[in-house]
Amino acid sequence: MRQLVASFALFVSVAMASPAEDAVRQGLAVLDERVGITEVVALESGLYQVTLNNGDQIYSVEGGKYLLVGDLYSVDGPNLVNVTEQARNAQRLSALQALDSRDVVTFAPAGEVKKVIYVFTDIDCGYCRKLHAEIKDYTDLGIEIRYLAFPRAGIGSDSYNKYVSAYCAADPHAALTDAKAGRAVPTATCDNPIAQQYELGRMMGVSGTPSMVMDNGQMIPGYVPAAELAVQLGL
Repeated sequence: MRQLVASFALFVSVAMASPAEDAVRQGLAVLDERVGITEVVALESGLYQVTLNNGDQIYSVEGGKYLLVGDLYSVDGPNLVNVTEQARNAQRLSALQALDSRDVVTFAPAGEVKKVIYVFTDIDCGYCRKLHAEIKDYTDLGIEIRYLAFPRAGIGSDSYNKYVSAYCAADPHAALTDAKAGRAVPTATCDNPIAQQYELGRMMGVSGTPSMVMDNGQMIPGYVPAAELAVQLGL
């Protein structure tokens, strides 16, 4: 898990860098030394997308003389497409697909799994508890919920410790259900991924809970009822 967090930004193209892309990297040598650059990709119109070690994307002109910071949009007829968010989606999806299933507490449908959703969740947040109280509504629709820890108060907080105890319980599913219902869970410790999942969430841009990540890497902040989520997923 630690390796996954450390390498989150390393979602890179397998293609060899072009001379122009190498020139951008060389032009941004100071930035590379201070922050770290993992990838440079040529876009249209002489722009280059530069991915930093923390997963952020910025943009540069040829030679790396000028930088643009912020989301980049392309105009596709009547539509505006967020190119930066598409890159974030690809990073999220790559990182989540690399997770060890043993590190994730999963609530799966009894029948066919039609969609898989990752949910960054907190033990004490009201809407996280609401979502979990309705977990059967999601699984009945064929939606598998894979929980990742995001204790909003941070590592070492009361919510963090509750999540550790639930994860380390003999039956994590039952313990997590009890914790989210406000019932006491016996204190337990073990080798666990809670801190790493929290850091992964921060790198992915999670700022509140619940935060859902769809099967295309798109992040949806906040609680979404099962029926509404099913429509968004095309079920």
